[in-house]
Amino acid sequence: MTENERDEATKLLTVNWFNDFEERLPISVRILISFSMELLLAVIVYSFHISNPNMILVTGLVASSALLGMYGGVTAAVVMLAYTFFFFSSNHDFVTFEAVNQQKVIVSTIGILAITGTVCFLKREENDAFRRIKLYMEMLKKDNELLEEATTVDPLTGIRNRFSLRRDYDQYIGKSIHVMMMDLDNFKQINDTCGHDAGDSLLKNTGKLLSECFGSQYSYRYGGDEFLIIQPDVSETSFAEECRKLQKCMGRISISGHSEHPHFSAGYVYGEAIEHDNLRQMIKQADEQLYTSKNAGKDKVQGTVFRTAAIPVSH
Repeated sequence: MTENERDEATKLLTVNWFNDFEERLPISVRILISFSMELLLAVIVYSFHISNPNMILVTGLVASSALLGMYGGVTAAVVMLAYTFFFFSSNHDFVTFEAVNQQKVIVSTIGILAITGTVCFLKREENDAFRRIKLYMEMLKKDNELLEEATTVDPLTGIRNRFSLRRDYDQYIGKSIHVMMMDLDNFKQINDTCGHDAGDSLLKNTGKLLSECFGSQYSYRYGGDEFLIIQPDVSETSFAEECRKLQKCMGRISISGHSEHPHFSAGYVYGEAIEHDNLRQMIKQADEQLYTSKNAGKDKVQGTVFRTAAIPVSH
């Protein structure tokens, strides 16, 4: 999300907070707040003998209608009407008016009702609009999550793909990591003799085992039957143990129409990735270790320290 998008989202959330303010309060509380606020304004304009009190009272009316909805607006309108009758009536008896003041009361009453109705109507339209926006935002969030999964997760194996790897580079920089390349031995033969369904099943099971041993967030389908593991903050002993565990689990998988259990070859390096180039070099060196394992007879895992003069360690 860009900075502009974050600013727009913040503005939308701020407006939405004010929009939800009304719904969070019980009706009785809204009425009480609106009544108290408008009554306070009426007392102020009367006590200070303000010559044009309607401007101040209308401000309170609009604020009550906008923040507290219809109940707040109607309550404020009743208080303002009461003050209007009080202010213009003879001896402040609410019922006796001189001819000139009768016209003022009528005009004021019409204005108060028109303002209240207009603001309440706009407030209701705003509430409906924000409910729709909220619904669309929830739908968009779900669609984005599905899109994120579709673009970063391999649908067959359930682990991450190469696009996800490019996005994940930064999370490995500055950390001590193990980088392992592996592929399934004789996979083409299995695919050709047992069928693509058997091959897909083997790839799916491999993805599941990689997730169990190393975590789906650190496992990537690199292409075809080739997989990449990048695991941070793990000791060499622990990583080697997980590799042996993976070998044992793979040996328990049975393939219909194939007499042998599947196995894999792998090579890895371990060290610190200070920058992106280090990580690329580690992947390249892990790939070289993979081919060393395959040339040594397959079904082997070979690892070495990430450095120029490395001493291999076989398992």
